[in-house]
Amino acid sequence: MALSLRTALTVNGEYRIPAPREQVWQAMRDVRLLGACVPDCTSLAQAGPRNYEGRIRVDVGAVAGAFHLSALVTAENAPQSVAVTVRAHDPAAGWLDCEVTATLPAESGATIVGWRAAIEAGGPLASAGARLLHERAVALAAAFFANFAALVAAMPAEEPAAPPPPPRRRWAIPARRKEAAPKPRAVEPEASGPAFPPGPDRARQLRIIAIGAAIWLAILTMLFLRVG
Repeated sequence: MALSLRTALTVNGEYRIPAPREQVWQAMRDVRLLGACVPDCTSLAQAGPRNYEGRIRVDVGAVAGAFHLSALVTAENAPQSVAVTVRAHDPAAGWLDCEVTATLPAESGATIVGWRAAIEAGGPLASAGARLLHERAVALAAAFFANFAALVAAMPAEEPAAPPPPPRRRWAIPARRKEAAPKPRAVEPEASGPAFPPGPDRARQLRIIAIGAAIWLAILTMLFLRVG
């Protein structure tokens, strides 16, 4: 008849951990750290992205056993809250189902972990009674959080990431401009006579020279005739 017994109870509480919420959240996701914090936990390993398997010894009054433990993360809102379903059973000691929710409100320099567990026990474990189960659950939670807070406090604080160095300015070297080769200058033949400016002035000067040459030619002719 004892094997058909069932007992349901609800346990809740809160614990202040002197560490930033992000650090506490990361620690809660570290399966090895959690295994070291759970009292009488002989093994704990991750079996999937959200699944955990392990073994734990539980004694409540005259009932004791080595329970196989399986846990499933059913909801997660990082880093604010998490919900986990836990099942444990031992062929001789009975079974335990537990729905656990935890919230992590941030506080200046610390994190307040609030937790609530809805527990249902069956078999010989339930014969211990709800009062004794409640006392044992509260004691296990207090031991767990004390161990957890000590391990988190011993973890090195994460240093803020250094800002990336400013981009290195690269000085662009302008391409050397190729100087155009000088154009060959046309060599003008040297004039045998005096140089005259182009345009109308040049024509005018040529007319003056022609008139002057004609006058000199006339004078020379008159002299030549006179001499003759």
